[in-house]
Amino acid sequence: MRNENKLSVRICALYCDSDEKFKNKFIEHHRKLAIPISLCKVTTDKEKEIGIKFTEIEDVLVLGYELNLHEFDFSTAKNALLQNVQEDIVIYLDIDEHLVTDPYFIGEVLERFNEDEKIGGAMVKIASYTAYNEKNDCTMSVVDTIRIFRSKYRFMNRCHEDVVYSIVEDGGKIIRSRILFQHYGYIDGYKNAKKLLRNLRLICKDIAEGYEDTETEWHRQSFAINMLKETIADLKNTGVYIDSNT
Repeated sequence: MRNENKLSVRICALYCDSDEKFKNKFIEHHRKLAIPISLCKVTTDKEKEIGIKFTEIEDVLVLGYELNLHEFDFSTAKNALLQNVQEDIVIYLDIDEHLVTDPYFIGEVLERFNEDEKIGGAMVKIASYTAYNEKNDCTMSVVDTIRIFRSKYRFMNRCHEDVVYSIVEDGGKIIRSRILFQHYGYIDGYKNAKKLLRNLRLICKDIAEGYEDTETEWHRQSFAINMLKETIADLKNTGVYIDSNT
């Protein structure tokens, strides 16, 4: 991967105990890009402090983040890791995502960041295989989402977290790219149902808090409501019982 513009870059990702099987593969795969890697281990261990540096992985910075089951949200956890990033650009991935396309395309995007300081983020394509029943039969979907952005921006929303709101409020531009990542985290139907229930709870909490009378916040809440509807539909497809009072 070429980086002739000399913008500093760091790859970031969250993981927890259930993601251990993805962690080592993630590191092995993305080390080939010659980009520094920071991971944030979400933990319920009360003896670990937020920001502690672990030494369990050679030449990879791993921070600890104490998980509060009642207050936890993905934006807060991801932003905790961003606070320790000194580089100009962040490639923020899920621990179960791997680069599929030629690394050249990352260099291509970095050049555009260097040429136009108003560019705040770049969209990549994420291809996901999602199990929808107990037999783990899967469907495949491809979505565009921001995974590369300037490190000054922060995530919003407890669930379906995104930096797009931060970029837009700052007047930044969002570009498309030719980059594709494969997402492996949804190939277990039972775990998917548990994730969807968690997401449903987090989205409901986000909506219940209300919102300020701004255009950006209105779009944020509309997005959350649409994702809530999709979550309910997905839960029904998995055969999970949904309480009508939820």
